[in-house]
Amino acid sequence: MTFKTVLEAHAAFYQALELADLQLMTEVWQQDENISCIHPLWAPLFGSDKVMPSWKQLFTSGRSMSVEAEILAHQTGDELCIHLVREILTPLSDNKGGQPILATNSYQLFDSGWKMVLHHASPTAVVEQKSATDLPPGNQLH
Repeated sequence: MTFKTVLEAHAAFYQALELADLQLMTEVWQQDENISCIHPLWAPLFGSDKVMPSWKQLFTSGRSMSVEAEILAHQTGDELCIHLVREILTPLSDNKGGQPILATNSYQLFDSGWKMVLHHASPTAVVEQKSATDLPPGNQLH
């Protein structure tokens, strides 16, 4: 499958995540040793020989969640795009809503179209922060 725009690749990634569709997830990712993925609370994975089996492992139980994804910020160049995404992953067995996750997704333009080259997702308690002064007392930025 060819993703002619970065938004097509972005939509396909979140569709694959929600449907636990390993074939579609494989089509979204560039297949080489230069990709990287950090699932929430996992160690970093480098290269498609590590990244793709991680998705297979996550998808073994089939579709298990609904996914909401909102692009909060983005930087786009001619051949590279970076999205900061707020994800809400809600288990299908739970109607209360899921844990907010912030993800950084990077896409690169190849001859074969736009492909994901990085996904870094981390749970967060902060859903929206307007400025550094909105931090709770005692929190320190790095």
